[in-house]
Amino acid sequence: MTISNARLEQSETWKEILSQGQVWLTVMQEISQSADVEKILASRGNRKEWIFVGCGSSYYLAQAAASSWTL
Repeated sequence: MTISNARLEQSETWKEILSQGQVWLTVMQEISQSADVEKILASRGNRKEWIFVGCGSSYYLAQAAASSWTL
């Protein structure tokens, strides 16, 4: 089964997928200009490990967050 381009362009899921690049850029810019990350790091004490939890779509978000945090 194939989906026509016109139908694909009307798909909200497809629009969401295509928007992710810009959304991530915006989020990363906002984080870099925010003091929130520094506050979290300052409050961590001696913690060396962090746990990111999610399921369903949040599971992939947790994976992305953990990977980003590691970097």
